[in-house]
Amino acid sequence: LGLQRMAVVDVETSGLDPFNDRLISIGAITVRGGLARVDESFEVVLRQALPSPDENIVVHGIGGSAQLAGREPGTALLDFLSFTDKAPVVAFNADFDYIVIARAVSSAGISKCTTLLIQSSFSTSQPISISGRPGSYPPLAPERKRFTTSIPDRITG
Repeated sequence: LGLQRMAVVDVETSGLDPFNDRLISIGAITVRGGLARVDESFEVVLRQALPSPDENIVVHGIGGSAQLAGREPGTALLDFLSFTDKAPVVAFNADFDYIVIARAVSSAGISKCTTLLIQSSFSTSQPISISGRPGSYPPLAPERKRFTTSIPDRITG
C-alpha cells in the first residue's frame, strides 16, 4: 500500500438494518503509508427529522439534541465524499456501511457521479468488485469484500 491514501470510515445509524435504518453520523480518518493521520479526519452528524430511540442513543452516544441539530444531509454527504477524494474507503463492516451511505446519498438527491470503494477490513478472502448505481444495493454476503459503485460526488463536476 506504500504511500497510498486511504480513508477509514465508521458510521452510526438508527439501528442494525442497513436497508431501513437512518444514517446518523460518519467519521473518517486518513491512513497514509500505514499511519493514521489524526490531522486528516472527518466527522459529521446528519440532521434527523426525529432522534433515534433512547436504546439506540446508548449504543452510539449521539443524543437527540445533537441529531436534531446536525448538518443538512446533502451538504454533509458532499463534504464526506470530498474528504474521501476518490481514495479507497476501508470499513470494518463494509457491506453495512456501503448500503447505508449509498441510501443516504440517493435520498439526498445527489446526482454527480464518481467511484466509491469500500473495502472490508476484517476479512481475509479475495475481494470481489461489483458495479452498481445509487439506489441499487447488492445483497449482503459474507464473501463480498469490495464494492466499486458509481455514486455522486461534487469532485467530478
